[in-house]
Amino acid sequence: SARDLGVGGAGITWGPNLSAWQQVSPSFVPARRCATNGNTATRTVYGRTVYVVMADLDGSTGQFSITIDGNVQGTYSTAPAAAPISTTFQNFTAQPHLYAFRNLSDGQHTVVVTVTSATAGGNTVELIWMGGVAADNDQGPKVFVGGVIQTNGYGAITDAMVAAYNAAIQTEVRNFQADGLNVYYVDVVGYVRKGTDIVGDLIHANGTGHTHMASAYLHAMDPAAATI
Repeated sequence: SARDLGVGGAGITWGPNLSAWQQVSPSFVPARRCATNGNTATRTVYGRTVYVVMADLDGSTGQFSITIDGNVQGTYSTAPAAAPISTTFQNFTAQPHLYAFRNLSDGQHTVVVTVTSATAGGNTVELIWMGGVAADNDQGPKVFVGGVIQTNGYGAITDAMVAAYNAAIQTEVRNFQADGLNVYYVDVVGYVRKGTDIVGDLIHANGTGHTHMASAYLHAMDPAAATI
């Protein structure tokens, strides 16, 4: 089910040499990394959609293939040309990559990630998790994803940029909904006023703004909820 995603390596068989798959440091990153050609990570998942989440951690440049039920889906790089936005925390930079394989039979699948780059210290491949999403997941948890709020003229950020970013978020939410996940978009822009609800740094919500943001989430969860 969608709740059986193998986060942090749960249910994954690391081989042929387990010691080649090292736990990423710092430990708050739930990933293992490997720079040895031919090493694999294998997991049995269930569902009609398979997710594999890899990462580019501090500039790694490894390559890997993803195989589902013996069929190679493709060979990929941990540093793709169209790299996503990176996140830096405690001087540690990460760029996660989600690979989604859809329209599979709604059943059991064997997923294998294989390191294909040459064995070298800089050719590391980082795997965060892999899992499947069942067709019928009505009883699964619900996730509410909020858009970003408008700013009071912070830097070069315009309302059009915010709208484009939120449109991209909505597209991803719809993709996850089509996969069978209970994911919902929250339109916080419709609740947080850019003039009076933003603090002096021009970008973050003040107390009133957070109250209005809470109302947005309440209404998303229950349209009949009262505004707070």
